[in-house]
Amino acid sequence: MADLLLPKAGDDCLSVRQPWATGLVTPSKANPTVPVKPVENRTKRWPSTRQLPVDVWIHASLTVDYSDAAGQAVAWLGEERYGRQPYAVEVLALHHRLKKTVGVIVGRVTFTGCHHAEGECHACQGIGTCDRSAHCSPRWAEPDVWHWQAANPMPLATPIPAKGRLGLWKWTEAARRG
Repeated sequence: MADLLLPKAGDDCLSVRQPWATGLVTPSKANPTVPVKPVENRTKRWPSTRQLPVDVWIHASLTVDYSDAAGQAVAWLGEERYGRQPYAVEVLALHHRLKKTVGVIVGRVTFTGCHHAEGECHACQGIGTCDRSAHCSPRWAEPDVWHWQAANPMPLATPIPAKGRLGLWKWTEAARRG
């Protein structure tokens, strides 16, 4: 977790609620070039004005997702962390830590592709429809939305306090909260 690279003016950023933000920037133990959560689910496709692949800083928004799906995601993050099914107390501790990691840049990922869940998948070289395997794990990929494929996760050892925005936004020093 190197902090050698920090956001610079004009860098792309995306605000994501916890625990999803941490899942995007946490490297998988099986393959560190793949995030634990290798896909970001969005209602809109990747903007045509921005060329892929692109590095994007992930901002953990102030709003925490308390849905059942988010609770399951915390358990999956615990599985990745402990290498086994986590105990309930470990899941609660991890969830508590994630609730406190909000309003900050938590790391960076590279978005490499974008496709609709029901349409052609760029990662599948456009052959048929996405079978939601690997890059679109059923664990993380939702139906009927756009899948932004993520790679090269880089969590920050020290999150950077920042004011986020909806959708993709550009980093400015004014976004930094101190």
